[in-house]
Amino acid sequence: MKVTCLQENNPLLAKIKLIQLHPFIDKPGTIILGGRLQHSTVNVGLLYNHSRFTKLLMQQEHTNELSAGPHLLHIILQQQFWVIWARNAICSLVYKCVICYCHRKQMNYQQMTDFQHLKPFLEWIILALSTSYQCWEGVIKSSKVI
Repeated sequence: MKVTCLQENNPLLAKIKLIQLHPFIDKPGTIILGGRLQHSTVNVGLLYNHSRFTKLLMQQEHTNELSAGPHLLHIILQQQFWVIWARNAICSLVYKCVICYCHRKQMNYQQMTDFQHLKPFLEWIILALSTSYQCWEGVIKSSKVI
């Protein structure tokens, strides 16, 4: 459907994600992307992020690069392919990876303890500290600076 619309010079539907890349068909019948990609010297393949081939390719590169992170995997894929909305697909792949899940940094939360058994002792410490602070405050106020 998309190719026939391009061959007949009909406008593509607005919901088609490829429309943002301004595609057109040249004389041999190859789909060429307009905009900045038209002036690119690197020939890369255009892949859709939800296709089965793209997911398998990303899994293979992720495994070959020893569970590379999202940023590194995106750079590796960009050298050979242009994946539309690759960041979302790569992040979901890395998030679902079992090896990456095991090595993911876990947040450590400090647990509060129950101070009920220490309450009388703590009250005594607070009373002692406040008294000593007031004593020192009185000494500092009464002393004269020479």
